[in-house]
Amino acid sequence: MTAETIGKINRVTLLGSLLDLTLALLKITVGIFGHSHALVVDGIHSFSDLGTDLLVIIMTKIGREEPDEEHPYGHGRFETLATVGMGSVLMTVAGALLYETTSRIINDEILLVPSWTTLLVALLSIASKEWIYHATKKVAEEVNSSLLQANAWHSRSDALSSMAVAIGIIGAMAGYPKL
Repeated sequence: MTAETIGKINRVTLLGSLLDLTLALLKITVGIFGHSHALVVDGIHSFSDLGTDLLVIIMTKIGREEPDEEHPYGHGRFETLATVGMGSVLMTVAGALLYETTSRIINDEILLVPSWTTLLVALLSIASKEWIYHATKKVAEEVNSSLLQANAWHSRSDALSSMAVAIGIIGAMAGYPKL
């Protein structure tokens, strides 16, 4: 992998990290003050995305190292290993979110109606995660990186989970707080 390729991967990943950090802070803050537990949980999920972004940067650096005595064929397989790791993280986060949400529905908690601001933040999250998906996918295809491709799809899945949050907020605003 050339230094230029590494630079492209790092730039788009750092851009995604900045977006994840911004969205996490925004979702948690607006979710708390706007009475949307779903948005708060989505914000926590956005914080967890910083870990997968860091994984991409580290494994890209390791993967570009020259072959050595212990790795005579190079370090390229570390990218594949990281891709599998990223998939595992996605599955774990999805399971935790499902458990948390299901628990809140079953336990009949008093649910407040979310504010319009929570809906706007959820919609902003959908649009921005879809945008970073396309930007990351473009670079992944240019540099032929399966790890970056997985990170792009991770962004797409984040957009879809924010879509579920937006639907839940709309439902709660329409009088269906358990939606």
